Amino acid sequence: SKAMFTCDKKGNVLTEIFYDAEGNRIVNHEGADEVHYEYNNSQKSSESYFLNGEAVLCSSGYHTVRYTYNNSNVIIRKDFFDIDGYAVSCKDGYASVAYEFDAEGRTCCTRYYNIYGEIQPAPNEIYAYTRKDYNKVLESEICLQHEYNRI
Repeated sequence: SKAMFTCDKKGNVLTEIFYDAEGNRIVNHEGADEVHYEYNNSQKSSESYFLNGEAVLCSSGYHTVRYTYNNSNVIIRKDFFDIDGYAVSCKDGYASVAYEFDAEGRTCCTRYYNIYGEIQPAPNEIYAYTRKDYNKVLESEICLQHEYNRI
């Protein structure tokens, strides 16, 4: 299999289309045959999944992921959206994840959010976040699991 790319003048990949050896479009590991990328300056700001020209949810449970960066060009937030642009939980059970970094660039805090923007427990954990200095845990916030009915 191979992928064909279209790029902008800066060399940023705008679309990626997947083909088999005979030149037929095929589905990638995310369940799409085409991925579209958008950029803010030279940073990838989003990626969206398509199958046969139609918007689809990828196998990770979302259509689009949007990225936010810090001044060092490191991703500090990922937000997941459905085909209609609404927040959606990815297969790991959260709609957004935000990262903080220490002075050495190591992740020192990760926070997970539900589709309503509320902090929630990390996947497979009872903690909404843990702040660490790589020698000890500085603080943790226990978050009770809430159930919501999506309308």
